[in-house]
Amino acid sequence: MLQNRLDRIESLMHNMIDRMGGMESRKVPSPSRDIRPSADGSSTSSESPSSDASFKDEDVESQDFQINGSVPKRTASTLSPEKRPRDTFFQQAKSILSKTIDESSEETQRPHHILQYKGLHSGIVFLFSSQSIEWIKSRLRPEDHNIVTPFQTLLFYFNAWKQLFSSVWTDVKTYPKEDVKKLKEGVYPHDKQLTFELLRQYDCITLADFICPVEEVKALFVKYYANKSSPRSKKRRFLFSEFMLMNLSLAISISVAIDQKSTDVVSPGLSECPKLEAMSIESLATLQEEMFLNSVFYFHTISVVSEGMVTIQALLLLATHLETTWVITDVNYSFVSMASRYAQEIGLHRFETFQHLPQEERNARGRLWAAVQCFDVEISHRTGKPPSVNMVDVSTLTPMDPWHVPALLSTNEVKKLQLQCGAERYSLDEIYVHFYVYKLSQLRAFSYFQLFSATVKYDSLKTIQDIVSSLNNELDSYLNEIKEEYRPRHYYEPQFNSVVERFFMDRKMTRADDSLLSLHLTFFYQLMTINKVPSQIEPNDGALPYENTCYRKLSWESARTILHIMRRVNRRCLPFFGLNWMIYYPFVAAMNLSAKCFNHSDDEDSFKDLQLLIDLSMNFFNHYSHQANQPSTRLLYLRLHLIDTLVRILLRICIKVFESTTGYDLLSGNPALRAHLEHVEKEFPQFYTKINDTTDLLNLMNCMHNTHEVKFRQHKYTPSYDTSSNASNQDFTPTYMENFESQSPRKNDPTLSNIIHPVDFPSVRDSDRKDFNIDDDFLLAAVNQDFSNIPNFFFDNGL
Repeated sequence: MLQNRLDRIESLMHNMIDRMGGMESRKVPSPSRDIRPSADGSSTSSESPSSDASFKDEDVESQDFQINGSVPKRTASTLSPEKRPRDTFFQQAKSILSKTIDESSEETQRPHHILQYKGLHSGIVFLFSSQSIEWIKSRLRPEDHNIVTPFQTLLFYFNAWKQLFSSVWTDVKTYPKEDVKKLKEGVYPHDKQLTFELLRQYDCITLADFICPVEEVKALFVKYYANKSSPRSKKRRFLFSEFMLMNLSLAISISVAIDQKSTDVVSPGLSECPKLEAMSIESLATLQEEMFLNSVFYFHTISVVSEGMVTIQALLLLATHLETTWVITDVNYSFVSMASRYAQEIGLHRFETFQHLPQEERNARGRLWAAVQCFDVEISHRTGKPPSVNMVDVSTLTPMDPWHVPALLSTNEVKKLQLQCGAERYSLDEIYVHFYVYKLSQLRAFSYFQLFSATVKYDSLKTIQDIVSSLNNELDSYLNEIKEEYRPRHYYEPQFNSVVERFFMDRKMTRADDSLLSLHLTFFYQLMTINKVPSQIEPNDGALPYENTCYRKLSWESARTILHIMRRVNRRCLPFFGLNWMIYYPFVAAMNLSAKCFNHSDDEDSFKDLQLLIDLSMNFFNHYSHQANQPSTRLLYLRLHLIDTLVRILLRICIKVFESTTGYDLLSGNPALRAHLEHVEKEFPQFYTKINDTTDLLNLMNCMHNTHEVKFRQHKYTPSYDTSSNASNQDFTPTYMENFESQSPRKNDPTLSNIIHPVDFPSVRDSDRKDFNIDDDFLLAAVNQDFSNIPNFFFDNGL
């Protein structure tokens, strides 16, 4: 048995060497090739369902863009589910790698027609590629090229922010001995009541509560406060991972509290939490900052040495906190990959390693592995990088696992799963939705190996279409398992309104509804992503399969559905931390629909798609932008502000292309829309100034309008000032700071300049970042290296 495995590994290595030898012969099609396909005879419609009445007064009426049209249904011949036994998909998927590796390597010399790595659909990255920018320019008249300039200048802001954000971990910090001693003992509010009032908000973020149940967090704090009155010999010694988890749980809880104080989100209120209610947003933001930065201190240790399951929980909570509050960054990929590696080191991915343990422990390990796998798939899609979990090597929660529940087709199966997840912690609805969220993540993980891995050869359009059809069939089978009231529906289906009705009711969204909304968005995102691939391949096999248009249309319909769902969501019931997590889906959907309008602007549905994009831009993406201008909450809404800015810039370009192609004047009769689109150029004119050298870059960063930043009373990062110990009664009155000096810099200060209002680089360079010299070619080189060879996001083969 062992010899067979060794022989197989040796054969695999020989095949890999053969493939590597042929890499130089692979070619990539010209991204700037301007293919002008003719409009398809059969059109689709993006007519929006009736909007929620509660938004009629507050939404901007950009123009009366209501056009009737018919919508074709999904093509049954290409998307009908296969009739086969349940669970065989997992066995089929596990044969993917061996099937592709065992094939003869003689054909590997044939050129691939798109770059072979995950991320071809990630709009936030590909918008900045030089190939995408040049392609957009090719669709515009030369006098209109200026409106594309922000995609080049924003890249410098994006990298500058990334550098400052990364410095939270990369800057070498020195801590006085007394501060290190306090950090080793834990630094939290002295007021126990305040701490537990904050923890009452913790389970509002479903992701966090699933990773580490609030009961476990509270138990840690009970032991922490018990230590204060215990003799030294009986004090409990906490792990660094536990301290990191406790800090992040408070930081996450504070996000919920700030949201309740800063927006009109429907919530139970803080009347039952007097200590928390008495705190201002500024003091909460300061406490949150300290909790987060304290967690960074512990991270430096656990990034090298794992302390078991609690380390994995702490890393996933760190990813959760950043994904729900921070600007878009790829650093989370490293944290989740680390959690995945630690999880596999202790055997969470193999049920055989813990099947002998008590049922409660088995269930806890299975739940944590489910969280690891879901995060691995999700973050890899968001960052355009390969997943770190090899599904071929996983047995936990698969048909090989004796405790595996294949589907929830009966009440008994639901109750069986409820016992595994904790009968008292989750309702049946939550159990049901969480199960299908996890199952969808498995389908997404397998789709990577089938469609995006390096073993897939893109030299045959028909082969790719067969793969996509198989994946579509799997998704259809997945849909058929889900109950009618939870089943994702396209916007044109009659059941759509009844299914999404729960998302725009005027009440606080339940945890089950919150997870269900994520499931719907993720499902249509997956459909949109995989069905876009056939239209991105330039075939060389002579015969052009006519079915290609079906995949493209399904991708478009999925993008439209994502936008219709988000347009219908009651914004008062969706807090910023939930929207920060979900905003990725409507953003990528908007980018894909914009690409459709670029390539098929003369299609009769393009006008309706523009209506939808305009509606979403004016009434959804910009809804939270005003919160990004508030000093105390700026950082929390930074991601939403950035997305709003990018959507406006691209929509302005999209309308220009549409007008030049069709001759229709869309803006002249709509001053509100024109003002909306031109707002970015008026507020941030520097975005429209080209960067030719580092001097221009320095001027760009320093010549923004005055923001009169308000700085909080400067506290040390280390606990010597003991800010958290007096958080409930200390005076946090904002003051204007003339100097920014701190032994340990507070890079994540919510009042620091953000990507829209950049930091004063000279002051930071002189007083803080000694190694960050913007006068050299550091940023320019980074930009050229990272984005010069990324493919064109907007490419369409026109078939």
